Amino acid sequence: MLVASRRSRRVLVGICAAMILAACGGGGGGSGTGDDSGSTSDAQAALVELNKDEGSASRAGSRTAAIDCRGPAPAEFGAGELCVDTGYRQENKFSFANWGDYKYQGDTFDPSEFVTLFGAENVCVNKIAEDCELTNQAKERLELLNKQVAGGRCEGMVVMSALLASGAVKIEDLQAGATAVSDLDPNDTKLINQIDYWWATQFAPQVLADTAAIREKGVDAVLEALMRGMKGGVFATMGIYSKTSGHALLPVGVTRNTDGTFNVIVYDSNLPDILSKVIIDTDKDTWEYLEGAVNPGQAQSKWSGTSGTIELTPLISREVNGKCDFCTDTSSSATKVAAEMIPLPPKDLFDSLFGLSPN
Repeated sequence: MLVASRRSRRVLVGICAAMILAACGGGGGGSGTGDDSGSTSDAQAALVELNKDEGSASRAGSRTAAIDCRGPAPAEFGAGELCVDTGYRQENKFSFANWGDYKYQGDTFDPSEFVTLFGAENVCVNKIAEDCELTNQAKERLELLNKQVAGGRCEGMVVMSALLASGAVKIEDLQAGATAVSDLDPNDTKLINQIDYWWATQFAPQVLADTAAIREKGVDAVLEALMRGMKGGVFATMGIYSKTSGHALLPVGVTRNTDGTFNVIVYDSNLPDILSKVIIDTDKDTWEYLEGAVNPGQAQSKWSGTSGTIELTPLISREVNGKCDFCTDTSSSATKVAAEMIPLPPKDLFDSLFGLSPN
């Protein structure tokens, strides 16, 4: 996600336009961030009642001080006491790295992903996916998304990895003969279509609303929600921001250091050979990431920030159901496309895997 929160908007307003194209994952450019309607959504409940605003509790006293962390962490997690472990390991990662521009066959954002995301009834004048006559607005949005996806696929890769790790998507349904995520070949158009589809879900109105609401709760609340979600089997992607860029990560575990800071163990699609960590200091309300970069090949540097620059997106928020925030036009662009709908996990599977009941 690349959307400026209201809290940080005065700092980021001058760079929003740059983030849309420069940052891995494209970014929403601030569209829709003024609406907190997602704060009472199922997605919020999936991260343990973050919809209950406790009067800036993250600054009134640490929510994570009493978290029970004990025993050694897995070797892949590095040093520290283990707080939570999802079981995600090297074989759950893609063997290939995130990429910018267009590298693989079929890795443009095509009409199939577009119509699956927004629905033929919303973007096709004739309402038919197989022989879709795009509206003018739809054509413009498709062209924009196709340019933005060239900024990097980190968002799509971490979402797809979480869906595979959780069993929501089956490896064998993507590529015959593959037995681990690390076996998957990026030259397969079917896989690339899925990655690009999930990349685009970051622009969905529900994702923008839910993520903005979580982001504004503070660093401590983000960490607490993340750990509780993990313990309940709920994956969420994490977005972090430097002054000019954003990057998507997949948290897979948490450890605690001797100084009381926490390591959020993450899969970074730029680094397919290792697990990385985001260091969170709940006392100072800060985070830092030493391997910060938008795409592989770029110089890594320390990214750091405070509340408003780190966020979570529950996977259940990405069940977009064809909702469309721009589909108000019915005029034809005279552009015809043929869309083959991208297979998605059924709603009941999404609900059972990623929707925790509020307690």
